[in-house]
Amino acid sequence: SWSVDLGSHQSSVYYPFASAHNLTNRKGIETVSKGVSGFSFGRLVNFSCIEVADFLIENQLITIPQEGSKGAAALAEVDGNLGISTLRNFHLFLDYPNQQIILEKTADFNTPFPRDKSGILVGKSRDDIPMISYIDRNGPGYRAGLRIGDIFQEIKKRAFSRSTN
Repeated sequence: SWSVDLGSHQSSVYYPFASAHNLTNRKGIETVSKGVSGFSFGRLVNFSCIEVADFLIENQLITIPQEGSKGAAALAEVDGNLGISTLRNFHLFLDYPNQQIILEKTADFNTPFPRDKSGILVGKSRDDIPMISYIDRNGPGYRAGLRIGDIFQEIKKRAFSRSTN
């Protein structure tokens, strides 16, 4: 069983499920995310397919926690969380009286989804300027010379200026 989170970009499995199914050692890009319970570390892993409500969705990136997490990722009541990266394949209908979610395939079901495999997390500096707040030391961003604390001066010719607050 899975939870549904329309505010989560990535789908993920929770630690008890990952541990019970020997998923914690799978290779992938190191990630960090921040939720209500604080920061959690995981690995973004490619799965050839996953099955959701009798639909096979190909080439899914799923986050696997790398530690016995706190918060939702530590729950054993559900196996994981379906985020937008998976749910974008469906029209969702919420049947509140019967406590069900009805899924219908969209016209672009199973089409490639833009993926971020840089291994970096962009946050904001104290001056409200985009900066690298986390980087996977084995990922392409690190190999390209990016480091934690690097500030983005401009993106696509849009310059960033320091906050006056």
